[in-house]
Amino acid sequence: MQSNENILKDVGKAAAVKGITSIGALPTAIILIAIAILSIVGLFIAALTEPEDQGYSDTANYGVKGISAQVMQFKGPIEAELAKQGMDKSYANVLLAIMQQESGGNIAATNGDVMQSSESMSGGKMGVITDPNQSIYYGVKHFKNVLAQAKNKLDTSIQSYNFGTGFIGWLKGSDPTLDKRFDFSAAMKAKPAYAGPSYVGICRSDSEARSHNACYGDPRYLDRVKNYLVALNNGGGGNVISNMPAAGGNEVIEKAIATGMTIVGKSPYVWGGGRNQADIDARRFDCSSFVRWAYAGAGVNLGVVSGTTTDTLVQKGKSVSKDEMKRGDLVFFDTYKKNGHIGIYLGEGKFINDSSSQGVSIGDMNSTYWSKTFKGVVKRVVE
Repeated sequence: MQSNENILKDVGKAAAVKGITSIGALPTAIILIAIAILSIVGLFIAALTEPEDQGYSDTANYGVKGISAQVMQFKGPIEAELAKQGMDKSYANVLLAIMQQESGGNIAATNGDVMQSSESMSGGKMGVITDPNQSIYYGVKHFKNVLAQAKNKLDTSIQSYNFGTGFIGWLKGSDPTLDKRFDFSAAMKAKPAYAGPSYVGICRSDSEARSHNACYGDPRYLDRVKNYLVALNNGGGGNVISNMPAAGGNEVIEKAIATGMTIVGKSPYVWGGGRNQADIDARRFDCSSFVRWAYAGAGVNLGVVSGTTTDTLVQKGKSVSKDEMKRGDLVFFDTYKKNGHIGIYLGEGKFINDSSSQGVSIGDMNSTYWSKTFKGVVKRVVE
């Protein structure tokens, strides 16, 4: 929702068609044998690639980083407005990141429209709002609307804050990949309302957008907003950077943790990922391959690339009690199975891991979910 854009009208609703294939003509015995074989194969694949527990909802468990003091002063008003509109205050950090992106961190330059909400309020007119509280009201209202239409898919909602609700229908339920964002922007630019030379949008300053003729909105809006966010695993809000445990004195452990931290908030969970070089180069991991990769970055070999799982990692190092665990230890959780998930302990109840709901992120072992699934299994692989 940049200041040079008109609010996007819906351009279509997604439709899904499911096909039904009849198998009634096949002999019952053949069908039963096929089902049994498929079940065995499915169990084997699941054991090999260890899917993460899927019980999480797609909530806004993010901390913030790089937010200006001018923007941070609005956290209280944002939380209050979220409550008034019946939304969870966990979305406050996402909205702070959006405000940071919309304002560039300079509230004075917004003339009071701190969330660039004038278009949402007026149906397309810019510069109408001059009261920050009114801007926050309409900013939260707009975000609530896109979140509902996106069925709580947060990444889609963040991008749609900029593109408008038409982007949600255009996606038809798929993920808002960068290619799709460029395609949508270019498709909108081709429409008569935005095709003229006077409408250049993001292409004024972005050569990448110009090369795609993607001048409508900002195709990288999602990336820019998430640059101010750090994912937490069911751990609540707050500034995760300032709350991070202090580094220890072991250089190997600190290098492993530093390796993992380079992709916090940037790498999604990929079921069975990280078991070939292409996945590693693209930073596509699941929980165990992420831990193996992080320690490999510190020169510690925890197993072969293709065969490292939680079952192999739990055999590494020496067992220590949960009361004696320290920074760098491997911590295991009983998610979909015993020791089905793994992370690297950071101290003060925090751990870094790769989960299906949050990707590479910082988890809180004292949260309801992780405290319930942590059964005290801890392995020390570096002294």
